[in-house]
Parts: sequence; C-alpha cells; structure tokens
Amino acid sequence: GFFCLFIAGTRGPLICTIAAMVLNVILNYRGRKTFVFIFLGILAIVLVQTNILATLLNLLASLLSSIGITNLRIIDFYNEGNLADTSGRNDLQYIITDAISQRPLRGYGVGYDRMVLDGSYVHNIILETVVSFGILFGGIFLASIAVVIIRNLFSRNRSLKIIAFIFFTSS
Repeated sequence: GFFCLFIAGTRGPLICTIAAMVLNVILNYRGRKTFVFIFLGILAIVLVQTNILATLLNLLASLLSSIGITNLRIIDFYNEGNLADTSGRNDLQYIITDAISQRPLRGYGVGYDRMVLDGSYVHNIILETVVSFGILFGGIFLASIAVVIIRNLFSRNRSLKIIAFIFFTSS
C-alpha cells in the first residue's frame, strides 16, 4: 500500500501512513525494538541532511522508469523542492475562512465548501465542518469525534483501537 501511495505521489496519505507507523512504534514497542526504531529515525535524518536520500530517490526513479512507471510526482516535487507546496489549497482555505467569519454561528449547511469552491473542497475537515455547521455545532461535532477517537485509542477491544488509530492518524 505504501508503495502504491508513493507511486501515486499522494503526499497527504503518505504523511498519514508515516505518522501511523511512528505512533504505532511509540504506543506498541518497548525494550530492544525501541532502539532499532530510534536508529532508523536517526538514519532517516542523516539521509535527508547529507542529500543521500535524493540520490536514492533518483535511483529508484530510474529503476521504476525502466519498468514503465515514469510519472513519479512525489520524486519530482522532492527534486524541485516543492514537497510543501499546497497546490493552491491555501487559497481555498482563505475563501472558506472568510465565509466562516461572515456567518460564524449558523454555518451554511452541509457541502457549502463545494458550492463556494466550484465543486472543489477545502481539504480540511475542521474548516469543512465549521463552515457547514457553524462554530458552535461544528465545534461540538468535532469535539465529540475527538472524544470517541481518544477513548477508543485506549480501548481493550483491539479492533476498536485499530479503527480509532486509523481515524486519528488520517485526521
């Protein structure tokens, strides 16, 4: 799955997946395995700082292009220094923030972000909820979701814990 996300160049899901991996290590591993993960984290920092990661990514891009996978958006973003590029999403967030400031208490109803953004959406669950339901009801809704997620992160039921973990890292 991680490899498919990498090839697709979807930065958000990749970050969520990495966050899930890191949180999984923090929550579930103790003892000697912890040192292995700390070592891997330090190794990752060294690879980035010494620019070895760029070389490895370009080698991977060459390997993948030799088997027909040529459109590697994330490697292009990395090489261009645009990994943090928001692809215009900041502009969408400013439009929605302005709409929230004009009608903060009541909101506009479900899906308003898509109406005002010509079919696009804001890519931010908090802003989407607040513009739809207003600060009061949207805040209550988001707080209740947070309580459910946090409560189930510490549940004894492993299935609930995993589902809450996925929601937490993807949010």
